Amino acid sequence: MSLADEGATLGYLHTAVSLGHARFVGDYLILFDVGCDWYSAKLILFEQIIIRVYREGQATLDDAIAVLDRIAAEYSCSAIAVGDSQRGYMVEAYQRHGYTVSGTTLLKQL
Repeated sequence: MSLADEGATLGYLHTAVSLGHARFVGDYLILFDVGCDWYSAKLILFEQIIIRVYREGQATLDDAIAVLDRIAAEYSCSAIAVGDSQRGYMVEAYQRHGYTVSGTTLLKQL
């Protein structure tokens, strides 16, 4: 997260909360967006981040991932797009929930 910017993060959090695009599942915060991508007119739920913000033992990572299905249903989404910016740590967790690797995102920092 070398491109992280505190001001941008706080602005995004504020917007996500005001739009209802921030949800807590136990110790985990889920940030998401809903929209269409260039290749489809169907709505997609875009998971922005699932991050553990407390250590009180409430819920698991699997519980948080499972909530994505309910959120997608709320918005009548046809798909859920998730990512893994932790170099593979999340891939196995998502695969347990039926996700498949659809591509790879690469970043070139300038």
